[in-house]
Amino acid sequence: MDQTRLEQKPLDSTFERLFLAHPRDLGTTYFGHMKGAFAISGRMFVASIACFFHAFVPGLFKDAASGTVTELDREFDARRSDMASYLGL
Repeated sequence: MDQTRLEQKPLDSTFERLFLAHPRDLGTTYFGHMKGAFAISGRMFVASIACFFHAFVPGLFKDAASGTVTELDREFDARRSDMASYLGL
């Protein structure tokens, strides 16, 4: 068997596992997943900053973190439900 082919297979498998498998499992592309992850990251970042200020001034941003977490949880549940329906589960 060709030595080059043997050497590339683990690298291809690692690349597949690290960059492509998860987005494909979610029914999106690498860049589609990146866009969604950046959007979620931004929302979590804003909630994190609100929590930081809330720690010092408890009267500020009382529901910012819990509201963001609750919204994200609902959105993730809806995505999982949509994916299950799509897959016929």
